[in-house]
Amino acid sequence: MIAHSGYYRALEELKRNQGSYLYSALYMLDPVPEEMQTFKTSWWVHFDWVKEHDEQSGYQKMRREDDGEIIPIGHRFMCSDVAKSEGKGDYSTGMVITTDNENNWYILDMWRGQVLPMTLADKLIDMCYYWFPNVVGIETITYELMLKLYVEEKMRREGINFPVQAINQGNKLSKELKIKALQPMFESKCIYFPRNHPLTPVLKEELERFPSGKNDDLADTLQMFRELVFPSKNVRIKSKDPNSLDAWKSKLKKWHKNKQAFFRDYQQDYNKLIGRA
Repeated sequence: MIAHSGYYRALEELKRNQGSYLYSALYMLDPVPEEMQTFKTSWWVHFDWVKEHDEQSGYQKMRREDDGEIIPIGHRFMCSDVAKSEGKGDYSTGMVITTDNENNWYILDMWRGQVLPMTLADKLIDMCYYWFPNVVGIETITYELMLKLYVEEKMRREGINFPVQAINQGNKLSKELKIKALQPMFESKCIYFPRNHPLTPVLKEELERFPSGKNDDLADTLQMFRELVFPSKNVRIKSKDPNSLDAWKSKLKKWHKNKQAFFRDYQQDYNKLIGRA
């Protein structure tokens, strides 16, 4: 039993170091070519935690790997999904994300476990104590509704109050289509993974092997945020688009500050404008 335990730990270490695609190809002999993936590996972007803390939120700031920009944590949102069946390998989950002013998503925390709903509720309360989410989203089917009522009652007993919002996604779309609705955001590289979180490889593998993977519990939880989140207007990032609203605001500020410098820097555009006049 000890030998088996060491063997599985070694496999998990290989998966973390090599990534789920190489691991599936070399050790499971079941690769999913990227051109056949709904969510492509090349779309992944990450952030790292930095030592600097944000004065407003009190949390550590994040550094995006693609442009190195330092981002403070804005509004926090939490969603939870209850395992729909027992004994079939499904997991109950909890996830916390934050946003910026352009509505990019940053996955702050994830949890999953094969536990009873009441144990899940206790875990969600613990996550609330740490992240203080602006809202907690729980889907409104019968099983989740029971969890929502239990969470609200536990909050009342402990004297805390986090808004719990029922997420009614209806029955018109299958779970597969709801998860697939995240594809444009991933393709645009608008969803950032936490670099060193232990469940980041698990979520990536669910997405890379979607819709034929063994599990999709974290991916299903992630899609629930579409009904919940809104941009954090206080967390502003610098857009690299020269025609963005922020870029034009910067140009106008420069205009009012120094008209000569403005015309010098944008002489070409100015000449075009004069030429049209």
